[in-house]
This record gives sequence, C-alpha cells and structure tokens, in this order.
Amino acid sequence: LAKIGRDFKCSSSALVSAKVRAVELASMAARCGLVARASVGLAALTALVLKQHLSKEPTLRCSNWDGTLTAAQIEYAALDAVKSLEVWMHLDKLPDLTLRLRAEDAIDGLEVDIMPAHGSM
Repeated sequence: LAKIGRDFKCSSSALVSAKVRAVELASMAARCGLVARASVGLAALTALVLKQHLSKEPTLRCSNWDGTLTAAQIEYAALDAVKSLEVWMHLDKLPDLTLRLRAEDAIDGLEVDIMPAHGSM
C-alpha cells in the first residue's frame, strides 16, 4: 500500500481507512516457501512461478505516466496486472508453510510432509 500511496499521492493510512485490499505477492511466496525473503519483485516471481519472462525495462517503467499513455505503457500496465493475477492464482493453491500443526489438530494415522524451517526441500 505504501507504493500505491506514493504513486497516487495519498497516504497508505488513507488507503487502509478506505478499505483498499491488497495482496503482497512476495510475502505470499515466502509463506509458501518459494523465496527466502519477501523482497522479490513481480518479474522474479513471474519467472519463478510461471516460468515466463516479464520485462521491467527501466526506460519504460520510469517513463512519464502522466497524461496520454503510449501503446507500450498500456501493454506494460496490462501485463503487470495479468501476471500479478496469474502469480496470485498459482500461489493461492500452495500451502502456507508458516502454519504449524497443533497437537489437538493431529489425527492418528494422518500422513503429513515434514518441511525444514526455511520451507524448501
């Protein structure tokens, strides 16, 4: 929300009070054990999760987004939105490895996978 607030010149607290919902894909990927830290960007997540390249060319990413957008800017924004959704759809199917089985939730005979603390095998 901080990035959105900066880009749209409003505070992240204003976005929270307006009940704007956001999902931090890097944090979600970390909880699923796909990345060690939640500091990875969309291009890296797209490569890791979807096995696809997402261009984040600085000349386009840092271009002037005020006023009429170019066809390249529109395509960039659309791909950003679509790939974000596709990554989320993939991550949403994966288990949250930060959740721990409590003793009272154990079922005799239930098979479980044991994962190391960092989440990958």
